[in-house]
Amino acid sequence: MPTVTVLMPVYNCEVYVGEAVESILNQTFTDFDFLIIDDGSTDTSREIIQGYAQTDSRIRFVENEKNLGLVASLNKGVSMIKTEFIARMDADDISLPKRLETQIKFMKENLDVDVCGTAYVHFGNGHGLVRHAECHDDIKIQMCFDCPIGHPTVVMRTALFEAHSLSYNECLVAASD
Repeated sequence: MPTVTVLMPVYNCEVYVGEAVESILNQTFTDFDFLIIDDGSTDTSREIIQGYAQTDSRIRFVENEKNLGLVASLNKGVSMIKTEFIARMDADDISLPKRLETQIKFMKENLDVDVCGTAYVHFGNGHGLVRHAECHDDIKIQMCFDCPIGHPTVVMRTALFEAHSLSYNECLVAASD
């Protein structure tokens, strides 16, 4: 069984999804399962993903019968994951080549950490490096004002969901994480 499952919901992202998929498939860390859930796309996203799935056995492609929304698709995906770690990815983001290698190494060396995020660079409409607090106390303070973790940069321990019966809150669509 792989070490980590990369979970990526997709909905009408034909312009970006190919580059997002390739950024995961080209990781230096290769011991992963790539769970892609198409949430009822009406553009060519499904066909693009199917093309990648036919050439790379690490991709598990799941199609929702109808559009469930991001949060329900995330919960569906989490329920399907049996690997030690979950890495989040969005269909309109790009992961740097050493992302998984760096984060999995950190998580294995820091057993007291359950969730690990990274800084990220906005591109497209927004530009610039976004950094978040790194220390526990600073993270707690930042939580009073905004989300201290860039969700599509997260690696989490799957056991965290199981031990605490966690799921994404489907009532909080804009801040489900």
